[in-house]
Amino acid sequence: MKNRPADLSYWLGEVIMISNHQELELLLACRSTASDREFVTFAEPHQNRLKGPSISNGYSVAWAIEQVVGAGILPAPKRPLPTVGSRVETMEVGGKPPPACRYGVGVVSALEWDWIFRSWRVEVKFDQPTGGWCGYPILGTHTFPLDVHLIGSGDRPFSDMTPDEIEVLHEVRRQQFWREIDPVSSLHDPRGS
Repeated sequence: MKNRPADLSYWLGEVIMISNHQELELLLACRSTASDREFVTFAEPHQNRLKGPSISNGYSVAWAIEQVVGAGILPAPKRPLPTVGSRVETMEVGGKPPPACRYGVGVVSALEWDWIFRSWRVEVKFDQPTGGWCGYPILGTHTFPLDVHLIGSGDRPFSDMTPDEIEVLHEVRRQQFWREIDPVSSLHDPRGS
């Protein structure tokens, strides 16, 4: 980030982690956009992660994102994001192998800005390994909001669908994602559809 304060010690692994007031204030002090060159992860304070939505001295992920969007540092999400700590199902069709049911169940652990796709992502920690990747169990995911179902919402849950139905829905949403992608990203559907 241009003109980044030297105090941004939370800059680790090319990801800016925001999980308290001090980290948020440092990001807001930059007063430049992070949308085109930074990954930014918003999480609840570490001691409260994965125990449900919480507020620590007025800090919450939703509030922090609102502040950063209001300051023009990141663009607003196109769709409502689930709350950190919410129970969700996610479509899981791309593993090697994917789970037989084609979905995973877990808890939203963070919300992230992905500058490459210029889109928000949802980080989910699964209740149990969900499929695999080249011999390793998949313990969580960083997925786009279209692939997340908030348990208890009015939408049809993935757990009510057959694996084939999930595969079809995933393809529909994948195409929708590429139709709606920000042209500034200069990315195109690798399948050419």
